[in-house]
Amino acid sequence: MNELDRIEKLWEELEPSIQRMLLSYEADPQLREDLAQNIFLALLAAVDRLDAVTNIRAYVSRIVHNIATTHIAKEAKRKWVELDGDVIDEDKNPMNQLHSESASNQLMQAVRKLSIPYRQVLVLMLEDFSDQEIAEILGISHGNVRVRLNRAKQQLREMIEND
Repeated sequence: MNELDRIEKLWEELEPSIQRMLLSYEADPQLREDLAQNIFLALLAAVDRLDAVTNIRAYVSRIVHNIATTHIAKEAKRKWVELDGDVIDEDKNPMNQLHSESASNQLMQAVRKLSIPYRQVLVLMLEDFSDQEIAEILGISHGNVRVRLNRAKQQLREMIEND
């Protein structure tokens, strides 16, 4: 099996999980597709290192989160959009508000509002990673994972109750 076939097989296996993780970072389907392509290319570039990886799901999740957090940092600088000299808050754009009508969209919006450290642990927990695996993926202690999860859940609860 050549390298591309190997990565394509890995991608087929992990794509649903990757797409769910990306959904927690980015609402725009086109930007999510761009991120997915970047992740695929990163996997292709790392194909030589895959043999040494003991937990491939954790390794791929780390790539997803690294690429997604870099994307978030860049997008945070573009929160405001100029249109004909007027500044419009993207969160108040009627087209964006249309996407927030269902309960699952509201939950995803709340997840996106979490700070990156809380969002990361919550998304990985939802992807059925153990606390120890999350600690390994993020390079933090097991105790820190538990603290972040509790705070993320608390903040989500407060956001949903206040809406």
